[in-house]
Amino acid sequence: MLNQKSELFQYEAADHTKSGTYIGPQPDGTTVNVAAASFNSAGYPIKNAQGYIVGLSWPATGTPVGTVKLQVSLDIPYGNGAGGGGGLNPDAGLVQWFDVPSATYALTGVADSVAFEATLAMAGWVRVVWTRTSGSLSMTARIQFKGIN
Repeated sequence: MLNQKSELFQYEAADHTKSGTYIGPQPDGTTVNVAAASFNSAGYPIKNAQGYIVGLSWPATGTPVGTVKLQVSLDIPYGNGAGGGGGLNPDAGLVQWFDVPSATYALTGVADSVAFEATLAMAGWVRVVWTRTSGSLSMTARIQFKGIN
């Protein structure tokens, strides 16, 4: 059966020692906390997705200059076994990440938005990477995907 799902996923960069914190679906569209340093979001599961689109938007507040990009992982998280999280929770098992070709965007200090689309999703995880040059960033990220149950 083909299904379609749309969720808001957010990243909190308050603790920059972590690879990212998955905040979870937020129907109210709340944006992320302001991040004054580069960060990697936690991975978002896209296993069994036929395709996906990630939409990112940010205000000019903080004058963010740098790049955002998507990365995917083929790793199987530690929680993917008996008694684990069924492989749906990002954890320390996600260690090898690859840049998604054509999924990099330069932020120039103004309010903007970008969407990255993949019509074939072969990886199990996707994340957002923010590389700061100057300023700070407050970002909202949404993912929508179609998959087979």
